[in-house]
Amino acid sequence: MAWLDSRRKILIAAGLAVSMLLGASVIGMLPVGSADSPTRLFTVESGSSVRSVAQSLQSQRLIRSAWSFRLLAKLTGSESRIKAGFYALTPAMSTREILRWMVQGKAEQRQLTFPEGYSVRQMAKVIEEQGIGSADRFLELAADPSRFAERFTWLSTLPAEATLEGFLFPDTYEYGGKQIPEEALIALMLSRFEQVGLKAWKSASNPSMDLFRTVTLASIVELEAQAPSERPLIAGVFHNRLELRMPLGSDPTVEYALGWKQGSRGLSFKDVKVNSPYNTYRNAGLPPGPIANPGLASLRATMSPQETSMLYFVARGDGTHVFTKSYADHLAAQRRIRRR
Repeated sequence: MAWLDSRRKILIAAGLAVSMLLGASVIGMLPVGSADSPTRLFTVESGSSVRSVAQSLQSQRLIRSAWSFRLLAKLTGSESRIKAGFYALTPAMSTREILRWMVQGKAEQRQLTFPEGYSVRQMAKVIEEQGIGSADRFLELAADPSRFAERFTWLSTLPAEATLEGFLFPDTYEYGGKQIPEEALIALMLSRFEQVGLKAWKSASNPSMDLFRTVTLASIVELEAQAPSERPLIAGVFHNRLELRMPLGSDPTVEYALGWKQGSRGLSFKDVKVNSPYNTYRNAGLPPGPIANPGLASLRATMSPQETSMLYFVARGDGTHVFTKSYADHLAAQRRIRRR
């Protein structure tokens, strides 16, 4: 009957192993933090696997065990039911509660929109006016790319004096809860730039400028081009001026230097004499950095400018421009527009 004793030992060992696994899974599903743990924004990308979600939750210290999360998802039939979105989670939540939220889509999502061409300061004003976060904290973080360089390694290629101006992608963002940590919001915007802007730059057949210079010029194109169809032509004019080492002569760069918008009155001669490296009437070449956060269309126009012989353009007042080759023609166009 030795075989019965052997079988009994195997069954006991298997039972102990199962008990240990169940015990480990139960412990792994307990909350990581206490009730006073801060809320964090967690992103579930569309098409994410249970494995990737579990690993991200564990790496961000929102759950104890990725294995326990995956086991629970399998046992409850939730592996293919997790919904994409942004979730306001806290380490005080159990693994079961987090999974239930993701299956039910309880992201309590709100929307936050940043239009194309908004500067970092304009974005900061929006989040404070809407009660989402602190403008000062947002500006403090945006002034220091090194805080995000570990996650977004491409930031290390920017000049030492660069800020995040130009790299906070303008888009509509959904978030959970009444507020969103400023760090989490900036990370979302950088992630979106990485997915859209950086990808477009990397896929360009032959980018004539590095990433920082491309974004800098794209930010000027974004603010100059009110009519979308003119973006490639305006980019072409600026590329021509850069090649000829002519000043760009862009009003939005002067506005950035002055800290206010010119409105309908236009810039004065005194305005365009402001002593600032961002004044592209006085200084040839690109300004020290982006003056706004450009959208994808302006980035693409900057990377693939229209071939043109034009060197000047002046606003008609209806959102479009008159383009000319010579300065004399440019002055004549200005006079015609003023007479109208």
